[in-house]
Amino acid sequence: MKRKYIISFIVLLLFLLLPNILGLIVARDVTGFGMNLMYLLATVAFYLLGLTVFKQRTFFYVYSPLLLFNAVELVYQILNQATTSLLFIYTIVKAEHGEFMELLMTYWPILFIFIPAWILYFYLNHKFLPKDYLIKNKTIRISLLSLIVIFFAVSAIVLSSSNHKDKPVSDAWQGVVKACPINLAVQSVQLASIWDDMNGEAQSRLDDFHFGIQKKTDEEPEILLLLIGETSRYYNWSINGYERPTSPLIEQQKNLVSYDSCFTIANLTAVSVKYMLSRATPHDIELASKEKSLPEAFQEAGYSTAWIADQSFMNSYLNRIAYTCDYLYYHPHEELQRKYLDTVLLAPLQQYIATEENPKKFIVIHSLGSHFKYSSRYPEEYCKYKPDMKTIEWVQLFDSAQLKNENIAATVTNPTVINELREVIVNSYDNAIGFVDYFINEVIETLKQTGKPAALVYVGDHGENLLDDERNMMLHGTFSGSKYEWHVPMFVWTSDEYNNLHPQKVQAIRDNKNKHISTMNIFHSFINMANLDYPLLEENKCIDSYQLQADTVRWGLDANLKLTILED
Repeated sequence: MKRKYIISFIVLLLFLLLPNILGLIVARDVTGFGMNLMYLLATVAFYLLGLTVFKQRTFFYVYSPLLLFNAVELVYQILNQATTSLLFIYTIVKAEHGEFMELLMTYWPILFIFIPAWILYFYLNHKFLPKDYLIKNKTIRISLLSLIVIFFAVSAIVLSSSNHKDKPVSDAWQGVVKACPINLAVQSVQLASIWDDMNGEAQSRLDDFHFGIQKKTDEEPEILLLLIGETSRYYNWSINGYERPTSPLIEQQKNLVSYDSCFTIANLTAVSVKYMLSRATPHDIELASKEKSLPEAFQEAGYSTAWIADQSFMNSYLNRIAYTCDYLYYHPHEELQRKYLDTVLLAPLQQYIATEENPKKFIVIHSLGSHFKYSSRYPEEYCKYKPDMKTIEWVQLFDSAQLKNENIAATVTNPTVINELREVIVNSYDNAIGFVDYFINEVIETLKQTGKPAALVYVGDHGENLLDDERNMMLHGTFSGSKYEWHVPMFVWTSDEYNNLHPQKVQAIRDNKNKHISTMNIFHSFINMANLDYPLLEENKCIDSYQLQADTVRWGLDANLKLTILED
C-alpha cells in the first residue's frame, strides 16, 4: 500500500508540475541561470506552500483547478516556446464566442487528454492519498511556511521596485512571475487593471476632450473610408509580388497604390487597432485612453461617421468608439456562427451612403477578412487553390479519423506531414485572400458610384504565420512574433473626383509608397487627407505629404505589451 501511495503522490505532483517542467526546457523567455533558478524556486515554494497548509488529500483537491490552468499554459508553451503572455489571456477571456471556439478546437488533442487525466487525478487522490500532512512536525511546517511567505514578499518588493528603476537583479527575479500558475494570476491582475482604466474614470474624462479640429474650407463633399483588414499578411497578395494571382481585381483599379513596407504595432487585433484609431504609440500607450478616436475627430470637424463591422463585438475600446458614431451596424453575431463572409457588410455600407444627408462622411469597416479558420472566410466558388480545407480528405495525411479542418495544424510535428499540411493551409489562406480582394473591390465600386471625392485606405491589423520556416509557427499573437505577423498590406485608393480636388496629395501618396511606415500613420494621414485644420497634426506621419518621414526603427509591442524592436 505504501508503494502505491508513493507512486500516486508522484503522479499527482507531476500532473501539477508538468507545465513548469516543460517551461524549464522549452520556454525561451526563461533564460539564464538566475532566472531559471528563481523560476524553479517559485514553483517549489508555491506547491510547498499548499503542502504545509493542507493535509495531502485536501491539498490535491484544493489544487485540482490548476489542471485547467496548466492546460492553458501547455498550449501556449507548445505554440510559442514561452510562458503564457498577457495577450493570450486576453484572447481567452475577451475573444468573440466564435473566435474562442475556433481557438479552443485548435488544441483539441490537449483537451482530449485533459478530461481522462482529471478523472485519473481524482481517482488516485481519493483512493491512495492519506488524510494527514506530508510534513508531520508542526514546527517544521510553520518554519517552512514563514520562509515561503518571506520569499514571495521579497519577490513582490523587488519586482515592483524594478518597474521604476533599472536593476540587473530584476532579470533573475522575473523568473518568479513566469512560473505557472503565478504567471497566469499576475497577467490576469494586469488585464483587470487595463480594463478598469478603459472602462472607468479614464473614459469618463473623454466627455470634455476636444481635438480642436476645424474644416479649412467648404470644398466639395468627401467620403473617407478606413477598411481594417483582419489577419492580412503582405506576402500573399499578388499586387505585392506574390506568384499566385490572389488580388486580380484591385490590381485593375487605376487609382490604387500598394505600400511596400507598412508594419503593424502588435500581432493581435485588440491591441493593433488602437494605434490606427488614436495618436497612441508604443512609447505613449496611454494616449489611447486619454484622447478620443479618429471617428470622433471627424465628428468634431462636422463629418457624419459610421462604424460597420462583423467582429469585435466584445472589445470595450472599439465598442465605445462604435457607439459614438452616427451610424452603427454590427452584423448579428448569431448569423456568423456558420458563415463568416464580409460581403454581408456591403448592404449597410450602401444604405448609409444613400440615406445619410450629411455630404461629408467618415466610415470605418472592421472586417473578418482572412481570419482563422480560413476555409470559413470564402464561398465554394473561391476554392481556386486545391487541396484546401473545404476539399481535403484528411485521411490522406493522417492514419486516423478524418479531420476536415485546419484545427490539427498546431499539433503536428512530423516533417513530411508538415510539408503536406503547409500546402493545404496556404491554399486555404490564399483562397481567403482572393475573396478579400473581391470584397475590397466591391467597396471601391460602391464609392465610385457616388461620383464624389472619396478615398479609401485598406490596412491589415496584423499578419499570420503559415508554417513558413523551420520554426513551424502557425496563426498570430505569438510571443516573439515574426515578419509574417508584423508586415501588413496597405492599399490607398482615391476617386477621380478626389484626384482632381487634391492632385498634390494624390501624387505624394504615390511617391511615398516605398517608405517604411507603420499603422500609426493612419490617424494623422486621414486628418490630412480630409484637409482638416488640426493643431497637433504631425505632417511627417502623413502619407499624403512630402514631409512624410520613413521609420528608421520599427517599434512595436510584444505579447506582454512590452516595447520591442520588430523583426524586419
